[in-house]
Amino acid sequence: MLPTLVIIGVGFPLFMVPVVMLSKAIRKWSRRTLERSSVVGSRIHEILTCIKAVKAYNCEEFENEKYLDANKNLLKSTLCAVRLGLFVGPSVETVGIFLICAFVVW
Repeated sequence: MLPTLVIIGVGFPLFMVPVVMLSKAIRKWSRRTLERSSVVGSRIHEILTCIKAVKAYNCEEFENEKYLDANKNLLKSTLCAVRLGLFVGPSVETVGIFLICAFVVW
């Protein structure tokens, strides 16, 4: 019974290590995604409210490039947050496999 309690006592914190480490990175990238999403929304609002000025000064291409850059940054941060979120499950499963192997060897 003692080996089982030791493996459980050591195993639970080992399960939590990847979750805690990855959750910090996920929160960081999620925060960046929200910030970049607000930038995209403000770009759209600015373009649509000032459409007469944009057309008067022939700035359609310039505004389009600024919007595409903001949208590309939003996509990158969203994909990074999603990739990190998808990495949580396999990392916890890997720790679980190592603990099961340790239990079997014990």
